[in-house]
Amino acid sequence: MKTFYLAIAMLVSTVAATAQTEQGTVNINGLFGSNSGGQLLSNDAFNNFKLNVGANVGYFVKSNWEIGAGIQTGFNTLKQKAPFNDLFNLDKSRSIIFAPQLYSKYYFGTKQLKPFAVISTGYNWQLDRSTYNGTITNGTSSYFNYGGGAGLVWFLSKKVGLFTQLTYNRLYSDVMDQGALNLNFGVQINLGKK
Repeated sequence: MKTFYLAIAMLVSTVAATAQTEQGTVNINGLFGSNSGGQLLSNDAFNNFKLNVGANVGYFVKSNWEIGAGIQTGFNTLKQKAPFNDLFNLDKSRSIIFAPQLYSKYYFGTKQLKPFAVISTGYNWQLDRSTYNGTITNGTSSYFNYGGGAGLVWFLSKKVGLFTQLTYNRLYSDVMDQGALNLNFGVQINLGKK
């Protein structure tokens, strides 16, 4: 009898995982960790706080192939402590990042744990505000980003999955060209077929 229940449980988990990536399915997912994720750093020289999160909506154009769009947002603040603020002439700085993006994911297999490949592209706008010796300076910058990587999703049920992904992202503008390796974590929620 135990074998029967185990077989039923395995069948239900496989059906749940398959339904999660079935053609016509819509899901929303939240992402934490991209471009430094969350960080609070405090030492003798400064206090630094960073937070980057994202939200996406995806649609499965074919079974296991998702195309979507979303927004990445970030906040970074840095405040120098005495006597270091006198050395660098920087009292404090703040940056806010807003980045719409497009992505495509392809999932492999039919199990509850599914590996996937992902590519993405977007455009970032950054607003900066710095205070040097009491003088406030405002600035803006923008840059193109693109990247790709791989990940693994664990479907807890037909509606909810937890995922992690490792991606390489490239940031490019006329004054900047740099890459970064990012480890991201997230949750995706299946809204069902539309």
